Amino acid sequence: MKKYLILLLILLCMCLNVSCNDDNFIVSSTPTYNETSKMLLIDLKGAIRLPNVYSVEEGTILNELINLAGGLEANADVSKINLAFVLSENQMITIPYKIENESNNNDSSGLININTASVNELCTLPGIGTSKANNIVNFRNTNGYFMTIEDIKKVSGIGEELFNKIKAYICV
Repeated sequence: MKKYLILLLILLCMCLNVSCNDDNFIVSSTPTYNETSKMLLIDLKGAIRLPNVYSVEEGTILNELINLAGGLEANADVSKINLAFVLSENQMITIPYKIENESNNNDSSGLININTASVNELCTLPGIGTSKANNIVNFRNTNGYFMTIEDIKKVSGIGEELFNKIKAYICV
């Protein structure tokens, strides 16, 4: 009987020890990222050190993305870019390069530089009124400078026919 009592006490101690040690188990923590935040894909190009497609959280501003991309190149022109612009899904942003002799919108041949011309200067082109001139400036501010004069056809309202009328008067 004494043996059974000692055995019972040993079993009781073992059970108490196991139940006390259960508190020492570590519960795994939840992930540190915010599962509710939406990730945006942004294509960043132009005068940037590391042009690429970036994944950023919703609410990120352009300046934060530029920093993520290694910053601007020395010849970047951000004078017409809103660095506090809040990014949205699937955007392509082109940071323009500074253009030499930018203060002169007409080159020596009298052509109008579509990358630097004002709305008033663009209105002097045949077939370009205030509305289309504003479209050109807005397109340029959103997408960066035109690389060729043919790129102006990407602007809403400027097709092949109008391009043929103005191509002799414009340059980049």
